[in-house]
Amino acid sequence: ERLLGDNPSCLFGPPIGIGWSYVEKGCLSLDTFESTRPPRRTMKQMLLPRAVRQDMLMMEWNVSRGEIANQIRRNTKIKNQRKITVQRMDDGTDKVVNGMDYL
Repeated sequence: ERLLGDNPSCLFGPPIGIGWSYVEKGCLSLDTFESTRPPRRTMKQMLLPRAVRQDMLMMEWNVSRGEIANQIRRNTKIKNQRKITVQRMDDGTDKVVNGMDYL
């Protein structure tokens, strides 16, 4: 099962997530799987462009444009919160280091 995700590290557009539903297709030994699987993909080959993700969500999984927009806004908010947290941590580190000058 694939669905509208919530991963804030997605740089542009809607993230895609996986759910818990699945289709059982029988058993396969590990040796058989390893000998018949296609070659591993590179990281670049695994990236899905924003437009592709959005089209998949809307056309294949019936996610509305509004749901996608809401999730993008939520992810942007989380990213901004993370930036603020990192800035505060950096500010705190600077204060500790600068305070050591007085010792």
